[in-house]
Amino acid sequence: MRPNRFRVKGICLFALVLAGGLILGRYLFPGLKLPEAHPGAQASTVRLIYVTRYGKCNDAATAGKDVSRDRLEALFASLSEGWAVMEERDGTIELVRVIDDWCPNHKHYRLIKLHRGHVVVFRGQDPDDRFILRGYRELEEYLIEHPQTLEQLKQGVLLFDEDPDHLDLLVRSYLEGITD
Repeated sequence: MRPNRFRVKGICLFALVLAGGLILGRYLFPGLKLPEAHPGAQASTVRLIYVTRYGKCNDAATAGKDVSRDRLEALFASLSEGWAVMEERDGTIELVRVIDDWCPNHKHYRLIKLHRGHVVVFRGQDPDDRFILRGYRELEEYLIEHPQTLEQLKQGVLLFDEDPDHLDLLVRSYLEGITD
């Protein structure tokens, strides 16, 4: 019987020390937050998703980052004009803006490619019929004499420049090289 009595006293002493420690801890560390018991408790961080929609090509670019809830108000105040804040869902806030321009892909790239039997210049990196800038019916596949040029055009010649006007000059220069 003695071991059981000691065991009961030990358990009671342990419970008393634990309860005292929790009370003392709350008193010594008042800013310490224990996890909420209910599942609807808000997390301390929010996932921000930035969505930029480009009006001319209907593409969208997204980027995300985690932000602490206490910094949200300052972040929203610092946003440039044009961002619309959507409501929060599942710990995520979506910020959306619409730009009346081309996305970087369609603005800075041109693809010159044989398409349906003749040379076509596309806006962007992909041969998408929605973004044909110009088709050159006079530059048909069978008229291209140099095998290397023909192979390049079958694969596609991708041109890049951050200045769209200079990019158009590069396209003209390449096309003049085909016709010479």
